[in-house]
Amino acid sequence: MSIHEHLPRPIRHDLKQLGWSKAIELVKVARQDGQHFESPTWLYKAQSLPKEQCKERDGWRCQACGSLRGLEVHHIQRRSRLGDDVEANLITLCSDCHRAIHM
Repeated sequence: MSIHEHLPRPIRHDLKQLGWSKAIELVKVARQDGQHFESPTWLYKAQSLPKEQCKERDGWRCQACGSLRGLEVHHIQRRSRLGDDVEANLITLCSDCHRAIHM
């Protein structure tokens, strides 16, 4: 029996869509908080984890201009081109620099 088979079917489906590496992070966060992860809140937390880790890694600064305001996370390889939500594919940019990249 695999580690995730005890979870309800809808939760397994959602976690599979997130990717099992993110699911593992989700379980770690749930254990740290001492809570169960059988709710949509935990799915949201799992999706936001890489973005928060990216901002922290980049020192909470835009990597193009150094600004501390209006920070957003940019996918280096676009999600539409199969870019994943992993730290290696994310960079912190301010809203102005982010908009400039997409123009």
